[in-house]
Amino acid sequence: MKIKVWSLNFYSFLKLQGWIVDALNNMGHEASGGVYYRSAVRKTDEPMILVTEENMIDNFVRLCGMFNKKGLAWIDFFVYKKFAGVKMWQDGFRANGGKIVPIGEFEKGYLEKGGVIIDAKIPRPISDDTFKWTWKGARKRVLSWGFPQYMKEYKWYKHMGCPIELENVTRKGHELLVQFAENNPDWEVCLVTHRKVLEKVITIPELSNLEIVEAGNIPEEQKWDMMANAGVFCFPTRQDAQGTTQIEAEAIGVPTCYTALPQQVEVGGGVEIPYREIVEFPDRFRLAVIDYEEVRDAILKTHADGDRLSVFGRENAQRFRASIIAKQLVEVLER
Repeated sequence: MKIKVWSLNFYSFLKLQGWIVDALNNMGHEASGGVYYRSAVRKTDEPMILVTEENMIDNFVRLCGMFNKKGLAWIDFFVYKKFAGVKMWQDGFRANGGKIVPIGEFEKGYLEKGGVIIDAKIPRPISDDTFKWTWKGARKRVLSWGFPQYMKEYKWYKHMGCPIELENVTRKGHELLVQFAENNPDWEVCLVTHRKVLEKVITIPELSNLEIVEAGNIPEEQKWDMMANAGVFCFPTRQDAQGTTQIEAEAIGVPTCYTALPQQVEVGGGVEIPYREIVEFPDRFRLAVIDYEEVRDAILKTHADGDRLSVFGRENAQRFRASIIAKQLVEVLER
């Protein structure tokens, strides 16, 4: 079967798209990828999968219905959670065999509350090649990975009672790991992040046990070597997101800990970092308040139970293989 896999022009989405296209072709389909644009639906005859987030769902659903095209909207993260357009156009979309598939239970719940019919939930994949790499064993070294993004919500909403704990924070919570490095000189901490963004939140001390690596196009060999040499992968995110790097770390066998937000818990495979509260802002954006002590305790617990978590996490990550996810997408698309 010919299948077109469109993606929004986001780095993580394009990587995901590539893994799915390769997996589909390995299954015997004739798949190709591309960056989604507004006239793409009209110009495409084969069934389509769109790797998307909330801002482009209604466009895809509307155009598939308008031009009698078959498509699957594979929906990732939400921020504003507004789905009136999808609800309005979904009947025409579904009349042509269209399917709406969020990545998890968290997204599914919001869509259904907005009156959107859901056909399945299929999580983000990781490359099958990830499993070729193996954890190198326990050591006192923490790794965290991701674009930090300085959060301005406290400045915008402090007059409405926004907790002061959110005054200077990043989306990924990397400032908490700088604090961990400062308080635990016997541990190494490596952050793949953006230094300039992190410096808006915290004064980064000159520490021999703290390494800052600029996030971006890090070569694959270097990435997997950094992962394999970590004793603990820590993902103290404040925002709802299904962390691909968390799953990749588990696939290698690195013991993981992560914020106990719905999407991270659904991925599972490691130790949960409790949060104090989730603050939802007037624009429906959410941020978790996380205490440093909870992050510290989770890291130490993960390290102490590393051998068991390594085996458990690696087994848990098997269900996210791109080859498995691609098969699930085709099964839903063909229903």
